[in-house]
This record gives sequence, structure tokens and C-alpha cells, in this order.
Amino acid sequence: MSKNEEINLQKGLKGDRGVETRALSALSAEGEIPCVIVYSDKKHVEGINHILNPLNELLPKKGFKPIYLSDETEPLQNYGKKFEQLAEDCALGIVILDGLRPNVLLEFGILMGKNKPIIPLQDEKTCVAIKSFYRGNCQGSGLTESQFSKLKDPSLGFFSHISDLQGLNVEVVDKDALLSDPKHPKNVIDKGIDKLMSRIIEESNELSLKPVGKVSSDYLQRFHALSLEVTEYYGSRVRFSVEDVENAIQEIENLEKNSGIKMPSQVYRTIASLYISLAERTEWRKVHEIVDYYNRSLEIYEGILQSESDLALQSETQKKTGDIYWKLSQYQDKAENCKKAIKAFKEALKVYTKEESPELYKSVAHNLELLHVFYEGV
Repeated sequence: MSKNEEINLQKGLKGDRGVETRALSALSAEGEIPCVIVYSDKKHVEGINHILNPLNELLPKKGFKPIYLSDETEPLQNYGKKFEQLAEDCALGIVILDGLRPNVLLEFGILMGKNKPIIPLQDEKTCVAIKSFYRGNCQGSGLTESQFSKLKDPSLGFFSHISDLQGLNVEVVDKDALLSDPKHPKNVIDKGIDKLMSRIIEESNELSLKPVGKVSSDYLQRFHALSLEVTEYYGSRVRFSVEDVENAIQEIENLEKNSGIKMPSQVYRTIASLYISLAERTEWRKVHEIVDYYNRSLEIYEGILQSESDLALQSETQKKTGDIYWKLSQYQDKAENCKKAIKAFKEALKVYTKEESPELYKSVAHNLELLHVFYEGV
């Protein structure tokens, strides 16, 4: 890109940036650190979305890939085993105790059993959804219909007291608080994540290295050190520059050559996210740098698509590729990059289904719909 082209592009961006920014701010994007959120459905707990909505805004910005699991999740075959796998593969569990529903407690126990970093939380005014245990009617309760209608849900406050004695330290939020209030769910969870971040990064790093398999202890230590370095950059524990990322890539390539073992795709996905972070923190007038960072992330994603055989990981990578092409369309070749983004999102939807991956399907479908709305006729 010549200097004149860059200046002209900056002028165009300055005039068109409002519409583009609104479009991209609505883009549904996920981080790389898997996080399971367990909660009671809104039909059992009034106002649960006042906690879920701040989470949905906060977690991707903190680098997390949220997986929401209501206690009314559509029953799937072997769901118990499915949740155990989700718990095994997550680096953080967030358990919203409001309602104190049995499935939520079961999944809380599974996360604890796997020794995962967990943030248990509840609203300060929440209750046990006792009527929901009887499916909302008096049958089996031993009460008359009149008595059942007068049954009051007991406060959940006692659970916090008991759990604190056991060292669980349940975080208490006020779902009706203003954003400036320390008890607002976003502020409480943000603080809780920061307290656990060292453990979360270590857990995420261990998950990333699972596919390495059998390797000598010396190589394993080097794989672990390099992967941890990349994860710490991503988790904002260590400030990094483009030179730091390039040095990490060079060291990884040397290690792969010497050991004969490929670094897992998840580590490369994290590196791609580092380039995206560099693009997003670069002043928007430095167009050439931003485009270069996005193109570097695309090169990594395209390499993963060529080498990765796991269909789910391929689809996640296709979705991220679509996100980057959309962002690139702000800076160059709008029509062409939008077409590439649409193609990538459609490829991702070949694997994501409403039944098996409802949140991921919703995320990709949302982005695809936005693209058609904002770039009609592309």
C-alpha cells in the first residue's frame, strides 16, 4: 500500500467510520479461554438475564469463550457425559446459584471435582426456587393447592454462610445495581476473574498442550514454557509487542523442528489472537500496521484450517476467519473481504447446528445476518 493510498484510505475511513464502528461493535466474537457458565433458567429465576447480559459483554473482552448452560438446556443423549467433557475442557467455571436448582448444584460439584477455577455467585436478594422442584404444582408436595399457592421461596442467604465456612467464598452481586456500583455483576465478576487469572492461565495452558502426547521431559518443559508465555500475553499478565510475538513464533518453529512434534492448534489460535489485539490497540490512522496484523492472523488461521482434522476446531477457526475478513473490509477491498467473510461464516455453519451447538450457531448466524444487513448487495 503506497503512502498516497494510505492517506486516501484514512480520509475515507474518517467519513465512514460511524456506520462501520456500529456494525463491528455488534459483531459477536469469542475469546480463546473456554469458560462454562451454569445457571437456572429464567422461568425459575426472575431477572437472571440481569446477571447473564453483563457476563456476555464482559467475558469476550477478557479473552474468554463462554459456553452457557441453563438447567433447562435441551436434553441431549448422554448429557451427563457431555457436561463432564465440557467441564474437563474449560479453564473457568462460573456458577450462578440463584434458585439453587438441582442441576446447577450437580454441575457445580462436577467442576469442583475436576479442581477447576470457579466463581460461584448469587444475587443478594435471591431465593431457592422451591416451587420449581414440584414443577409449579402441589402434586407430591403434601400441601393443598391453597397451601402451595402461599408457599414462599426461602432466602438463599443461608447457603452463602455455609459455603463460606467450607471455603467456597460465594460472590454476592446486586443484579439491580447501577454499573458504577461495586456490587454490579460486571464489576464483581471482573474482580473475581482478576483474582483467579494466574490459575486460569495455567489451566488454559495445560488444556492447550493436551494434544502434545508423549514427548521427552526436556521438550515437554520447553513446550510448556513457550505455550505459557503466549497464554500470559493473551491474558494480559505480561505486556507484549509484535517483536515478542515474532520471537515466540520463531522459538516454537525451532522446537517443532527439533522435536518433530507440532505445537497444538490452540496455541497457534492464541498467537493469532495476539495479532488481533495488536491491530485493535493500534491507532486507527496507522492503516498499514493494522492491515498487516490482521493479515498475519489470517495466515495463522489458514494454516490451522489446512492442518486441523477436528471438525469443531475447523468451524471455530472458520468463524474467526470470517470475523477478521469483516474487520479488514474497513480498510481495504470492502466488497471482496465481505464476500470472504460470508463464505467463512457459511462454512462454519456446516458443522454448527442449533441442537448441538446452540450458542456457537447463534453467534455465527448473528454475524452472517449483520453482514447481509450492513453490506447488502455485496
